[in-house]
Amino acid sequence: MIYRLTIISNEEEDFVAEIQIDPYDTFLTLHEKMLELCGFKDNQPTSFTVCTPNWKKLQTITLLETDTAADEDAYVMEDTALNDFLEDEKQQLVYTFDPAARRHLYIELTEIITGKSMRGAKVTKRHGNPPAQTIEEDEAFELNIPASHSSILDDDIYDDVVSDEDIDNEGLDISEGQPFDS
Repeated sequence: MIYRLTIISNEEEDFVAEIQIDPYDTFLTLHEKMLELCGFKDNQPTSFTVCTPNWKKLQTITLLETDTAADEDAYVMEDTALNDFLEDEKQQLVYTFDPAARRHLYIELTEIITGKSMRGAKVTKRHGNPPAQTIEEDEAFELNIPASHSSILDDDIYDDVVSDEDIDNEGLDISEGQPFDS
């Protein structure tokens, strides 16, 4: 089985990419492929957040172990397989790549390919350029993104950041993507 994930940005409208990955791989493998895809450095406390179809936060998987409330489960990318949280097509993730400015990429499990297998992850399509990894405070202001926040894991943040205007709830269209060798 192979997961086909589609990635888009609300900052760079022409950016769309596709990654195919083994569902038994970890979120760390996906994180490393996201860094490669976007040309990002591995110097930010990134995270993935599993969301509902309306982009509401369900669970966060962090790069580094974090302190959580006693009643919350903590998940770390290195120890968490994709198929622990992704089981159905159209499931959605938010990849926080610049937590200081609360900036994200949006990911959808576009297709589950059965009868095939692969090891690791591969970028299979890419169109346009990804957003810059970090931005200055004045740029964050222009994008209407707060430059910093005390916690990137607050439920209220995702309610403010992710809106129906940012993401089409009917799915992601990658029909214009071009093949890309990773």
